[in-house]
Amino acid sequence: IRALQISRRDTKLRDANEKIRESRRRAIEDMGRRVGYQWDFRDYEVGMYVWLRESHIDEMKGGKGLWTYSGPYIIEEKRPNDAFTLKELSGAILPGHVNIRRLRLFYYRPNHQTLKAKL
Repeated sequence: IRALQISRRDTKLRDANEKIRESRRRAIEDMGRRVGYQWDFRDYEVGMYVWLRESHIDEMKGGKGLWTYSGPYIIEEKRPNDAFTLKELSGAILPGHVNIRRLRLFYYRPNHQTLKAKL
């Protein structure tokens, strides 16, 4: 009886797995049609505000509550091979360059927030 149950279970699991895969594929296709198959923002220009991903946190053990992005920073210079030089809001330029995969667009809303804080 147990062998019969296992053989039935395997076919049901296979069918369920196929349904889940089909559902996920449809969801990905629908999202692709909505965003025009452009998953990432890559049109960064000089002067844009961005977040910088702290990649060393990925390799740490623990640290679940640590912030994964720092910033915002301003793009100072666009370099070849999808690299950028960043500067802080104070104008200090960060040493080295940063790959585009570590950047996320910072949505600055001038009507609702300011760059200066009153203490």
